[in-house]
Amino acid sequence: MINIKRVFFPIFLSCSVLLCGCTSDGKTFPSIPEETTYASAFSEPAESETSVSSVEELTVALPYSDDTIKCLSEMFYAKNNGTWNSAETGATVAVSYLDSINTNYVVNNIGVSDEGASLDNYNTWTADGAVPDVFLASDSKAFYDKNLTMELNDELAVSDYIDSSATEPSCLEFNSVSGVYYGIPHYSSAIILMGNNDFIPESGSLPAQYTLSDLYDYLGAIDSRYEDAVPFASAYELTPYIGSCFDTSSPSFMTYDEECRSSDYVKSLYDAGYSSTDSTAASDASNPVYTRNAALWLETSAHIGTWSEYYPSKLYLMRLPAAENTDSVSLYLQNYALCIAKDTDNPDFAAKFAEFISFDPDAVQLIYRLEDMTGFLPVIKDEDVWDIVNDNDSFGALSSGIEHLMNEAVYCPGSYDNSLYRSVNNYLSGYYGTDSDFDWEACLGN
Repeated sequence: MINIKRVFFPIFLSCSVLLCGCTSDGKTFPSIPEETTYASAFSEPAESETSVSSVEELTVALPYSDDTIKCLSEMFYAKNNGTWNSAETGATVAVSYLDSINTNYVVNNIGVSDEGASLDNYNTWTADGAVPDVFLASDSKAFYDKNLTMELNDELAVSDYIDSSATEPSCLEFNSVSGVYYGIPHYSSAIILMGNNDFIPESGSLPAQYTLSDLYDYLGAIDSRYEDAVPFASAYELTPYIGSCFDTSSPSFMTYDEECRSSDYVKSLYDAGYSSTDSTAASDASNPVYTRNAALWLETSAHIGTWSEYYPSKLYLMRLPAAENTDSVSLYLQNYALCIAKDTDNPDFAAKFAEFISFDPDAVQLIYRLEDMTGFLPVIKDEDVWDIVNDNDSFGALSSGIEHLMNEAVYCPGSYDNSLYRSVNNYLSGYYGTDSDFDWEACLGN
Protein backbone atom coordinates (compact mmCIF):
# COMPACT_ATOMS: atom_id res chain seq x y z
CA MET A 1 0.00 0.00 0.00
CA ILE A 2 1.27 3.48 -0.79
CA ASN A 3 2.74 5.16 2.27
CA ILE A 4 0.06 7.41 3.70
CA LYS A 5 2.73 9.73 5.08
CA ARG A 6 3.80 10.79 1.61
CA VAL A 7 0.38 12.24 0.85
CA PHE A 8 -0.66 13.15 4.37
CA PHE A 9 -0.85 16.92 4.39
CA PRO A 10 -3.02 17.39 1.27
CA ILE A 11 -5.25 14.54 2.42
CA PHE A 12 -5.63 16.12 5.86
CA LEU A 13 -6.67 19.39 4.27
CA SER A 14 -9.40 17.67 2.28
CA CYS A 15 -10.74 15.86 5.33
CA SER A 16 -11.30 18.90 7.57
CA VAL A 17 -15.06 18.66 7.08
CA LEU A 18 -16.68 15.62 5.52
CA LEU A 19 -20.04 15.65 3.83
CA CYS A 20 -22.32 12.66 3.94
CA GLY A 21 -24.02 11.09 0.95
CA CYS A 22 -26.60 8.40 1.44
CA THR A 23 -29.16 6.27 -0.30
CA SER A 24 -32.34 8.04 -1.31
CA ASP A 25 -35.08 5.56 -0.50
CA GLY A 26 -36.21 7.58 2.52
CA LYS A 27 -36.01 4.60 4.87
CA THR A 28 -34.52 4.96 8.32
CA PHE A 29 -31.77 2.53 7.36
CA PRO A 30 -31.16 0.69 4.09
CA SER A 31 -32.72 -2.75 4.22
CA ILE A 32 -30.73 -5.87 3.43
CA PRO A 33 -31.89 -7.12 0.03
CA GLU A 34 -32.80 -10.66 -0.80
CA GLU A 35 -30.36 -12.77 -2.77
CA THR A 36 -31.93 -11.75 -6.09
CA THR A 37 -32.40 -8.04 -5.41
CA TYR A 38 -29.35 -6.84 -7.30
CA ALA A 39 -29.78 -9.14 -10.25
CA SER A 40 -33.35 -7.99 -10.78
CA ALA A 41 -32.18 -4.37 -10.77
CA PHE A 42 -29.74 -4.95 -13.60
CA SER A 43 -30.60 -5.39 -17.25
CA GLU A 44 -29.45 -8.50 -19.03
CA PRO A 45 -26.26 -8.01 -21.06
CA ALA A 46 -26.82 -7.29 -24.72
CA GLU A 47 -23.98 -9.55 -25.82
CA SER A 48 -22.36 -12.67 -24.47
CA GLU A 49 -19.39 -12.14 -22.19
CA THR A 50 -15.88 -11.93 -23.51
CA SER A 51 -13.85 -14.91 -22.36
CA VAL A 52 -11.19 -14.04 -19.81
CA SER A 53 -8.77 -16.26 -21.73
CA SER A 54 -8.94 -13.89 -24.71
CA VAL A 55 -7.63 -10.95 -22.71
CA GLU A 56 -3.87 -10.40 -22.89
CA GLU A 57 -3.35 -7.29 -20.77
CA LEU A 58 -5.14 -5.25 -18.12
CA THR A 59 -3.91 -2.02 -16.54
CA VAL A 60 -5.07 -1.13 -13.04
CA ALA A 61 -4.45 1.76 -10.63
CA LEU A 62 -4.54 0.19 -7.17
CA PRO A 63 -2.78 1.05 -3.89
CA TYR A 64 -0.97 -2.28 -3.71
CA SER A 65 2.52 -3.50 -4.46
CA ASP A 66 3.29 -5.15 -7.78
CA ASP A 67 3.86 -8.41 -5.91
CA THR A 68 0.37 -8.29 -4.42
CA ILE A 69 -1.17 -7.50 -7.81
CA LYS A 70 0.71 -10.45 -9.31
CA CYS A 71 -0.54 -12.79 -6.57
CA LEU A 72 -4.13 -11.58 -7.05
CA SER A 73 -3.98 -12.08 -10.82
CA GLU A 74 -2.57 -15.59 -10.35
CA MET A 75 -5.24 -16.50 -7.80
CA PHE A 76 -7.86 -15.14 -10.19
CA TYR A 77 -6.49 -17.34 -12.98
CA ALA A 78 -6.43 -20.45 -10.77
CA LYS A 79 -10.02 -19.94 -9.66
CA ASN A 80 -11.27 -19.35 -13.19
CA ASN A 81 -9.44 -22.32 -14.67
CA GLY A 82 -10.25 -25.02 -12.14
CA THR A 83 -6.78 -25.30 -10.60
CA TRP A 84 -7.49 -23.68 -7.23
CA ASN A 85 -7.11 -25.97 -4.22
CA SER A 86 -10.36 -25.49 -2.30
CA ALA A 87 -8.59 -26.47 0.93
CA GLU A 88 -6.57 -23.26 0.74
CA THR A 89 -7.66 -19.72 1.63
CA GLY A 90 -6.19 -16.31 1.00
CA ALA A 91 -4.78 -16.44 4.52
CA THR A 92 -3.01 -19.76 4.05
CA VAL A 93 -2.06 -20.14 0.40
CA ALA A 94 1.70 -20.02 -0.19
CA VAL A 95 2.93 -17.09 -2.24
CA SER A 96 5.39 -19.49 -3.89
CA TYR A 97 2.43 -21.54 -5.13
CA LEU A 98 0.78 -18.47 -6.65
CA ASP A 99 4.08 -17.49 -8.26
CA SER A 100 4.22 -20.88 -9.95
CA ILE A 101 0.95 -20.24 -11.83
CA ASN A 102 1.41 -19.20 -15.45
CA THR A 103 -1.40 -16.95 -16.62
CA ASN A 104 -2.20 -16.11 -20.22
CA TYR A 105 -2.65 -12.43 -19.38
CA VAL A 106 -0.73 -9.66 -17.61
CA VAL A 107 -2.12 -7.24 -15.04
CA ASN A 108 -0.02 -4.06 -14.83
CA ASN A 109 -0.39 -1.66 -11.90
CA ILE A 110 0.38 2.06 -12.22
CA GLY A 111 -0.41 2.71 -8.55
CA VAL A 112 -2.63 5.18 -6.74
CA SER A 113 -3.07 6.53 -3.21
CA ASP A 114 -4.89 4.27 -0.76
CA GLU A 115 -7.66 6.89 -0.71
CA GLY A 116 -8.14 6.58 -4.44
CA ALA A 117 -7.72 8.70 -7.53
CA SER A 118 -9.07 12.22 -7.94
CA LEU A 119 -10.21 13.88 -11.14
CA ASP A 120 -6.80 15.56 -11.29
CA ASN A 121 -5.17 12.13 -11.29
CA TYR A 122 -7.43 11.07 -14.15
CA ASN A 123 -6.57 14.20 -16.13
CA THR A 124 -2.87 13.40 -15.70
CA TRP A 125 -3.45 9.85 -16.93
CA THR A 126 -5.30 11.23 -19.94
CA ALA A 127 -2.53 13.68 -20.75
CA ASP A 128 0.01 10.87 -20.53
CA GLY A 129 -2.13 8.54 -22.64
CA ALA A 130 -2.18 6.02 -19.82
CA VAL A 131 -5.73 5.78 -18.46
CA PRO A 132 -6.01 2.45 -16.58
CA ASP A 133 -8.81 -0.01 -17.26
CA VAL A 134 -9.63 -0.29 -13.54
CA PHE A 135 -8.89 2.34 -10.90
CA LEU A 136 -9.68 3.00 -7.26
CA ALA A 137 -11.68 6.24 -6.95
CA SER A 138 -11.91 8.59 -4.01
CA ASP A 139 -15.41 9.58 -5.18
CA SER A 140 -16.84 7.29 -7.84
CA LYS A 141 -19.79 9.58 -8.57
CA ALA A 142 -17.49 12.46 -9.52
CA PHE A 143 -16.11 10.29 -12.33
CA TYR A 144 -19.54 9.11 -13.40
CA ASP A 145 -20.83 12.69 -13.51
CA LYS A 146 -17.97 13.51 -15.89
CA ASN A 147 -18.95 10.53 -18.11
CA LEU A 148 -15.54 8.91 -17.54
CA THR A 149 -16.65 5.50 -16.29
CA MET A 150 -18.71 2.58 -17.50
CA GLU A 151 -22.20 1.84 -16.31
CA LEU A 152 -21.89 -1.57 -14.71
CA ASN A 153 -25.44 -2.97 -14.68
CA ASP A 154 -24.78 -5.50 -17.45
CA GLU A 155 -21.61 -6.77 -15.84
CA LEU A 156 -23.06 -6.96 -12.34
CA ALA A 157 -26.17 -8.75 -13.60
CA VAL A 158 -24.07 -11.83 -14.32
CA SER A 159 -21.60 -11.45 -11.47
CA ASP A 160 -20.38 -14.58 -9.71
CA TYR A 161 -19.41 -12.57 -6.65
CA ILE A 162 -22.39 -10.45 -5.56
CA ASP A 163 -24.26 -12.20 -2.78
CA SER A 164 -26.34 -10.10 -0.41
CA SER A 165 -25.77 -12.60 2.37
CA ALA A 166 -22.01 -12.12 2.07
CA THR A 167 -21.60 -8.46 1.01
CA GLU A 168 -22.66 -5.18 2.58
CA PRO A 169 -25.55 -4.14 0.31
CA SER A 170 -25.49 -0.48 1.25
CA CYS A 171 -21.93 -0.21 -0.13
CA LEU A 172 -23.09 -1.21 -3.59
CA GLU A 173 -26.13 1.06 -3.45
CA PHE A 174 -23.91 4.00 -2.50
CA ASN A 175 -22.12 3.62 -5.84
CA SER A 176 -25.29 4.00 -7.88
CA VAL A 177 -27.82 6.63 -8.84
CA SER A 178 -31.36 6.11 -10.17
CA GLY A 179 -30.71 2.39 -10.63
CA VAL A 180 -27.44 2.89 -12.52
CA TYR A 181 -24.36 1.30 -10.93
CA TYR A 182 -21.03 2.94 -11.71
CA GLY A 183 -18.63 1.71 -9.01
CA ILE A 184 -17.65 -1.58 -7.38
CA PRO A 185 -17.10 -0.96 -3.65
CA HIS A 186 -13.62 -2.07 -2.62
CA TYR A 187 -13.17 -0.96 0.99
CA SER A 188 -14.20 1.80 3.39
CA SER A 189 -12.77 3.99 6.12
CA ALA A 190 -14.68 5.28 9.15
CA ILE A 191 -15.08 8.80 10.48
CA ILE A 192 -13.84 8.65 14.07
CA LEU A 193 -12.45 10.73 16.91
CA MET A 194 -8.76 10.46 17.68
CA GLY A 195 -7.38 11.35 21.07
CA ASN A 196 -4.05 12.06 22.76
CA ASN A 197 -3.91 10.05 25.98
CA ASP A 198 -1.63 12.66 27.55
CA PHE A 199 -4.85 14.59 28.18
CA ILE A 200 -7.21 11.97 29.56
CA PRO A 201 -8.92 13.43 32.67
CA GLU A 202 -8.85 11.83 36.11
CA SER A 203 -12.33 10.40 35.51
CA GLY A 204 -10.89 8.24 32.73
CA SER A 205 -11.67 7.88 29.04
CA LEU A 206 -15.17 7.71 27.61
CA PRO A 207 -16.92 4.33 27.18
CA ALA A 208 -17.36 2.74 23.76
CA GLN A 209 -20.91 4.14 23.53
CA TYR A 210 -21.48 7.65 24.79
CA THR A 211 -23.67 10.70 24.12
CA LEU A 212 -23.12 14.34 23.24
CA SER A 213 -23.58 15.28 26.90
CA ASP A 214 -20.92 12.77 27.88
CA LEU A 215 -18.56 14.29 25.34
CA TYR A 216 -19.21 17.82 26.55
CA ASP A 217 -18.54 16.82 30.16
CA TYR A 218 -15.42 14.98 29.08
CA LEU A 219 -14.07 18.03 27.28
CA GLY A 220 -14.88 20.18 30.30
CA ALA A 221 -12.90 17.83 32.54
CA ILE A 222 -9.94 18.05 30.15
CA ASP A 223 -10.18 21.83 30.11
CA SER A 224 -10.19 21.97 33.90
CA ARG A 225 -7.22 19.66 34.41
CA TYR A 226 -4.88 20.59 31.56
CA GLU A 227 -4.23 24.30 31.32
CA ASP A 228 -2.36 24.21 28.00
CA ALA A 229 -4.55 21.64 26.24
CA VAL A 230 -7.05 22.37 23.48
CA PRO A 231 -9.87 19.95 24.41
CA PHE A 232 -11.22 19.68 20.86
CA ALA A 233 -9.37 20.88 17.77
CA SER A 234 -11.72 22.44 15.19
CA ALA A 235 -14.99 21.44 16.80
CA TYR A 236 -17.03 22.77 13.88
CA GLU A 237 -15.83 19.78 11.84
CA LEU A 238 -18.35 17.74 13.82
CA THR A 239 -21.29 19.61 12.29
CA PRO A 240 -22.15 17.05 9.58
CA TYR A 241 -22.01 14.19 12.09
CA ILE A 242 -23.84 15.39 15.19
CA GLY A 243 -27.28 14.00 14.43
CA SER A 244 -26.97 15.39 10.96
CA CYS A 245 -26.10 14.71 7.38
CA PHE A 246 -26.55 16.99 4.40
CA ASP A 247 -28.98 14.69 2.65
CA THR A 248 -32.68 14.74 3.46
CA SER A 249 -32.97 11.00 2.87
CA SER A 250 -30.33 10.22 5.48
CA PRO A 251 -31.37 8.71 8.80
CA SER A 252 -29.19 11.31 10.49
CA PHE A 253 -30.21 14.40 8.53
CA MET A 254 -30.10 17.60 10.58
CA THR A 255 -33.89 17.99 10.47
CA TYR A 256 -34.17 14.62 12.17
CA ASP A 257 -33.46 16.47 15.40
CA GLU A 258 -34.51 20.12 15.58
CA GLU A 259 -32.23 20.72 18.54
CA CYS A 260 -29.26 19.48 16.56
CA ARG A 261 -30.36 21.46 13.52
CA SER A 262 -29.64 24.72 15.33
CA SER A 263 -25.97 23.69 15.65
CA ASP A 264 -26.05 25.12 19.17
CA TYR A 265 -24.13 22.17 20.57
CA VAL A 266 -21.26 22.31 18.14
CA LYS A 267 -21.14 26.09 18.24
CA SER A 268 -20.97 25.94 22.03
CA LEU A 269 -17.86 23.79 21.71
CA TYR A 270 -16.35 26.38 19.43
CA ASP A 271 -17.30 29.30 21.67
CA ALA A 272 -15.82 27.46 24.64
CA GLY A 273 -12.48 27.44 22.91
CA TYR A 274 -12.55 23.87 21.63
CA SER A 275 -11.09 24.80 18.26
CA SER A 276 -7.88 25.51 16.44
CA THR A 277 -7.01 28.94 15.11
CA ASP A 278 -8.02 27.93 11.61
CA SER A 279 -8.63 24.33 10.59
CA THR A 280 -8.09 25.22 6.92
CA ALA A 281 -4.44 26.00 7.72
CA ALA A 282 -3.56 22.38 8.40
CA SER A 283 0.17 22.94 7.86
CA ASP A 284 0.26 25.86 10.31
CA ALA A 285 2.66 25.03 13.14
CA SER A 286 0.18 26.57 15.59
CA ASN A 287 -2.44 23.94 14.86
CA PRO A 288 -2.92 22.12 18.19
CA VAL A 289 -3.09 18.71 16.54
CA TYR A 290 0.38 19.13 15.08
CA THR A 291 1.81 20.66 18.26
CA ARG A 292 0.34 17.73 20.23
CA ASN A 293 -1.72 20.12 22.38
CA ALA A 294 -5.07 18.81 21.15
CA ALA A 295 -6.93 16.30 23.27
CA LEU A 296 -9.40 15.21 20.55
CA TRP A 297 -9.89 15.76 16.84
CA LEU A 298 -12.06 14.42 14.02
CA GLU A 299 -10.37 12.15 11.50
CA THR A 300 -10.81 9.30 9.07
CA SER A 301 -9.52 5.88 10.07
CA ALA A 302 -7.54 5.92 6.81
CA HIS A 303 -4.98 8.08 8.63
CA ILE A 304 -4.50 5.92 11.73
CA GLY A 305 -1.09 4.74 10.57
CA THR A 306 0.24 8.27 10.14
CA TRP A 307 -1.13 9.56 13.43
CA SER A 308 0.18 6.47 15.24
CA GLU A 309 3.66 7.46 14.09
CA TYR A 310 3.11 11.10 15.02
CA TYR A 311 1.71 10.20 18.45
CA PRO A 312 3.71 7.08 19.34
CA SER A 313 2.04 5.16 22.19
CA LYS A 314 -0.28 8.12 22.80
CA LEU A 315 -3.10 7.70 20.30
CA TYR A 316 -6.54 6.34 21.21
CA LEU A 317 -9.61 5.97 19.00
CA MET A 318 -13.34 6.47 19.61
CA ARG A 319 -16.55 6.19 17.63
CA LEU A 320 -18.60 9.35 17.22
CA PRO A 321 -21.08 10.18 20.00
CA ALA A 322 -24.74 9.28 19.89
CA ALA A 323 -27.40 11.97 19.98
CA GLU A 324 -28.93 12.78 23.33
CA ASN A 325 -30.95 10.01 25.01
CA THR A 326 -30.36 7.47 22.26
CA ASP A 327 -28.69 4.09 22.45
CA SER A 328 -27.03 3.97 19.05
CA VAL A 329 -25.08 6.13 16.63
CA SER A 330 -24.83 5.91 12.88
CA LEU A 331 -21.53 4.70 11.50
CA TYR A 332 -20.16 7.22 9.03
CA LEU A 333 -18.04 5.66 6.29
CA GLN A 334 -16.21 6.84 3.24
CA ASN A 335 -16.36 4.18 0.54
CA TYR A 336 -13.61 3.77 -2.05
CA ALA A 337 -14.86 2.07 -5.20
CA LEU A 338 -13.28 0.53 -8.28
CA CYS A 339 -14.34 2.21 -11.51
CA ILE A 340 -14.00 0.85 -15.04
CA ALA A 341 -12.75 3.39 -17.56
CA LYS A 342 -15.39 4.16 -20.17
CA ASP A 343 -13.01 3.54 -23.08
CA THR A 344 -11.50 0.28 -21.82
CA ASP A 345 -10.93 -2.37 -24.46
CA ASN A 346 -11.64 -5.15 -21.96
CA PRO A 347 -14.82 -4.25 -20.05
CA ASP A 348 -15.86 -7.78 -19.09
CA PHE A 349 -12.46 -8.83 -17.83
CA ALA A 350 -11.95 -5.50 -16.06
CA ALA A 351 -15.29 -5.83 -14.24
CA LYS A 352 -14.67 -9.47 -13.31
CA PHE A 353 -11.22 -8.71 -11.90
CA ALA A 354 -12.56 -5.72 -9.94
CA GLU A 355 -15.39 -7.81 -8.49
CA PHE A 356 -12.98 -10.62 -7.64
CA ILE A 357 -10.52 -8.51 -5.63
CA SER A 358 -13.40 -6.76 -3.82
CA PHE A 359 -15.82 -9.60 -3.06
CA ASP A 360 -13.98 -12.93 -3.21
CA PRO A 361 -13.11 -13.84 0.42
CA ASP A 362 -9.80 -15.44 -0.51
CA ALA A 363 -8.73 -12.43 -2.57
CA VAL A 364 -9.65 -10.01 0.22
CA GLN A 365 -7.90 -12.16 2.82
CA LEU A 366 -4.81 -12.13 0.64
CA ILE A 367 -4.89 -8.33 0.37
CA TYR A 368 -5.24 -7.87 4.13
CA ARG A 369 -2.49 -10.41 4.66
CA LEU A 370 0.05 -8.89 2.26
CA GLU A 371 -0.72 -5.17 2.64
CA ASP A 372 -0.93 -2.79 5.59
CA MET A 373 -4.70 -2.20 5.65
CA THR A 374 -4.82 -0.42 9.01
CA GLY A 375 -7.97 1.70 9.21
CA PHE A 376 -9.70 0.20 6.17
CA LEU A 377 -12.85 -1.92 6.43
CA PRO A 378 -13.85 -4.67 3.97
CA VAL A 379 -17.16 -4.60 2.10
CA ILE A 380 -17.82 -8.29 2.68
CA LYS A 381 -18.99 -10.09 5.81
CA ASP A 382 -16.50 -12.96 5.71
CA GLU A 383 -15.52 -13.85 9.28
CA ASP A 384 -11.96 -14.78 8.33
CA VAL A 385 -11.43 -11.37 6.72
CA TRP A 386 -12.83 -9.58 9.75
CA ASP A 387 -10.63 -11.67 12.04
CA ILE A 388 -7.63 -10.18 10.25
CA VAL A 389 -9.06 -6.66 10.50
CA ASN A 390 -9.92 -7.02 14.19
CA ASP A 391 -6.50 -8.44 14.99
CA ASN A 392 -4.83 -5.17 14.02
CA ASP A 393 -2.95 -3.66 16.97
CA SER A 394 -3.97 -0.06 16.21
CA PHE A 395 -7.47 -0.47 14.79
CA GLY A 396 -8.75 -3.85 15.94
CA ALA A 397 -10.40 -2.78 19.19
CA LEU A 398 -12.44 -0.13 17.36
CA SER A 399 -13.18 -2.19 14.22
CA SER A 400 -14.52 -5.10 16.27
CA GLY A 401 -16.98 -2.68 17.86
CA ILE A 402 -18.24 -1.28 14.55
CA GLU A 403 -18.32 -4.51 12.52
CA HIS A 404 -21.99 -5.11 13.35
CA LEU A 405 -22.91 -1.54 12.32
CA MET A 406 -21.83 -1.89 8.70
CA ASN A 407 -25.34 -2.64 7.45
CA GLU A 408 -26.60 0.65 8.86
CA ALA A 409 -23.75 2.87 7.76
CA VAL A 410 -24.13 6.34 6.29
CA TYR A 411 -21.70 6.92 3.41
CA CYS A 412 -19.80 10.16 2.93
CA PRO A 413 -18.11 11.35 -0.28
CA GLY A 414 -15.23 12.95 1.62
CA SER A 415 -13.76 14.23 -1.63
CA TYR A 416 -13.19 17.76 -2.83
CA ASP A 417 -14.31 16.55 -6.26
CA ASN A 418 -17.82 16.50 -4.81
CA SER A 419 -19.54 19.87 -5.31
CA LEU A 420 -21.76 19.58 -2.23
CA TYR A 421 -18.76 18.67 -0.10
CA ARG A 422 -16.90 21.74 -1.38
CA SER A 423 -19.87 23.98 -0.63
CA VAL A 424 -20.26 22.78 2.95
CA ASN A 425 -16.51 22.80 3.58
CA ASN A 426 -16.10 26.34 2.31
CA TYR A 427 -19.12 27.66 4.19
CA LEU A 428 -18.18 26.13 7.53
CA SER A 429 -14.58 27.30 7.20
CA GLY A 430 -15.74 30.91 7.36
CA TYR A 431 -18.83 30.64 9.52
CA TYR A 432 -17.85 29.91 13.09
CA GLY A 433 -16.54 32.75 15.18
CA THR A 434 -18.92 35.17 13.45
CA ASP A 435 -22.16 36.63 14.73
CA SER A 436 -24.15 35.61 11.67
CA ASP A 437 -26.96 33.06 11.85
CA PHE A 438 -26.26 29.67 10.37
CA ASP A 439 -27.75 29.57 6.87
CA TRP A 440 -28.46 26.01 5.65
CA GLU A 441 -29.29 27.13 2.14
CA ALA A 442 -25.98 28.97 1.82
CA CYS A 443 -24.16 26.03 3.38
CA LEU A 444 -25.57 23.72 0.72
CA GLY A 445 -24.67 26.18 -2.04
CA ASN A 446 -28.28 27.12 -2.79
